[in-house]
Amino acid sequence: FLPSRPGRGMLRLQKLLKRECVYAGNAVCQMARRPELVCGAIAVVCTLVTLRVTLSRAKDVVRMAPPPVRFFSHNSPVIDLYMGQLDHMERYCHMSEVTFVMFYAPWCGESISVRGEIEQIARKLWDQVLFLAINCWWHQGKCRKQMNMFYYPVIHLYHRRFGPIEYKGPLTAPYIQKFIRQVMSPLQYIPTQATLLDFLSHYEPGILGYFEFNASPQPPGYLTLYISALHALKSDYQGTIRFGVITSKKVAEEISVTNPGTIYMHRHFNSSLVFPHDLNFTAVNLYTWAFENRETFIRWLRPHGGKSLLLNNELKKGPALLLFLPFNPLHESQPLMDEIKEVAFQYHNCQRTTNIHSSLQHTQGAKESDREDPSTDSSPHPVETHFLARKSCCNTIMLPQCHSVSRMHNICELCINHTVRVKPRVVSIQRCNFMEMEAALDSFYLNEQLFLNLTSNKIGRAH
Repeated sequence: FLPSRPGRGMLRLQKLLKRECVYAGNAVCQMARRPELVCGAIAVVCTLVTLRVTLSRAKDVVRMAPPPVRFFSHNSPVIDLYMGQLDHMERYCHMSEVTFVMFYAPWCGESISVRGEIEQIARKLWDQVLFLAINCWWHQGKCRKQMNMFYYPVIHLYHRRFGPIEYKGPLTAPYIQKFIRQVMSPLQYIPTQATLLDFLSHYEPGILGYFEFNASPQPPGYLTLYISALHALKSDYQGTIRFGVITSKKVAEEISVTNPGTIYMHRHFNSSLVFPHDLNFTAVNLYTWAFENRETFIRWLRPHGGKSLLLNNELKKGPALLLFLPFNPLHESQPLMDEIKEVAFQYHNCQRTTNIHSSLQHTQGAKESDREDPSTDSSPHPVETHFLARKSCCNTIMLPQCHSVSRMHNICELCINHTVRVKPRVVSIQRCNFMEMEAALDSFYLNEQLFLNLTSNKIGRAH
């Protein structure tokens, strides 16, 4: 028999083996000619083996974190539990009626920035509120072991045994102080008819409870209303639902309430409601009922500073009027909000209801009384005496960028008077309403040349 011929695969394998042998032979020849390559390769291999054995036998080197230090100063009114003593916080909560607790991390930038704001509030309310700060980052503290914090700082308020009520608003002193005061007094006392009209004229929905305190120090249902107001703050830190208490029968009759224990919800455009008797009268049910039946025609949007769909979610609902305005929650008088409330009332008042008409009249009457109050008047400059006698008003306006006047200045103080028409000047008098501003701007555009002459003579007084 003749041997069979090798296949193509076998021939390729033989060729590859010959090439590898040639390469290996060349490498051996090179090493023989240059023995330092052999020594270097052996040294590298030995070094790697030694490091491998050494690292496998060595123990992990761990440095203990330094012990925490005080986050607040020694003379601060804030009690600083910088070791994360969560059990101490529980003891402190029983010592005060209202307790403020801030969970912080010492390295957190927002915790550091809000520290001064908290101290500012604590120096004002130290005799009414107990302020605590707990380091919830120290790994050996109970706070870190028992609390799961995903962000810092976290602010909780406790009203006796009710809580925690988490605050999620802006980390500035006025907003935090306003929220603390709402937790301290969740119910507004309505003693007179004037106070009742102020409460009903507000743009936020209101819940009123009528109770007689003659029979007992705490009439039935009062505590339920009180806890329901705290539930409202727990669900909505902005406090968009306001709660009040009426103790006078004469005042209660103004809203057609005669039976003590009645819970009344005031609404501007729809008929007002009374809490139904078929529902179980609990704090949660009361708040849920108020939340489901409330009217909302002005909404606060407070962007937190990062990426958000806050504006997008509102604009998807349809046409919207967005107003950007400064707001201090601690100020009792909010003239800009009063103007916006009047516009919203008139816009939604298609049926010409008497409730809206009375609310607008009460708001206008309150404005007039504020203007006539001598304690709020400021003595004008002698040059302004004649101008003030003509019942002028002033607003700060921004002119369009495309307008010729904006080349000189685009922001000015616009003062309106029916006799002298438009006059740019800094005057400390009452503000104009929207309709007066609209009429003044129309007059301004129709008399542009006159306005240019005035501003050219008094450009130094313009802003």
